[in-house]
Amino acid sequence: MLVVLVCARFPELSELARKVAASISDPVLLPDLVMSVDLTWESLALRRQLLEQADGRHQSLDARRDQGDQSERYGSFQLS
Repeated sequence: MLVVLVCARFPELSELARKVAASISDPVLLPDLVMSVDLTWESLALRRQLLEQADGRHQSLDARRDQGDQSERYGSFQLS
């Protein structure tokens, strides 16, 4: 599902999405990444998230919310 969404919304990131999806060993992370693809409006922001996941630096949305990370902004809305 992750790869299909990325290919539809950001075709230039499809190869990176395939690599990330193949490397996911914790199925709990997949819904967070799918949500990120759905909420992200810019390919650069999604590229950063996919690269973080590939490097093992990705945190789930719940973990970011628990830590009070408010750096993710989407337009005038803010995830918290």
